[in-house]
Amino acid sequence: MITQLNISLSLSLSLSLSLSLSLSLSLSLSLSLSLSLSLSLSLSLSLSLSLSLSLSLSLSLSLSLSLSLSLSLSLSLSLSRSNHAYKKNPLESKTHMSIYIYQHTYVCTHLF
Repeated sequence: MITQLNISLSLSLSLSLSLSLSLSLSLSLSLSLSLSLSLSLSLSLSLSLSLSLSLSLSLSLSLSLSLSLSLSLSLSLSLSRSNHAYKKNPLESKTHMSIYIYQHTYVCTHLF
């Protein structure tokens, strides 16, 4: 009778131990799963942040490039116009060119 009780007690103890072990294992598994989920979420967040940063950088670069291109184009156009006007009236073309360059530097300083 005592051996049977001892066996049943040891069986119940081993069962409770295995249950607690499996419970702790499942808890650790769920914890690791939640950790990996949060890690993947933070990784995707950082990836989207870096993507948006690179997009904004490329956008600002293209904007500055187009601005410098348009400024150089308008400057070359004004230079060719002033060169053409210089042959007609030298004093008027110099005044016009200095006013035009002054306006462009004013725009540039207010944009940046």
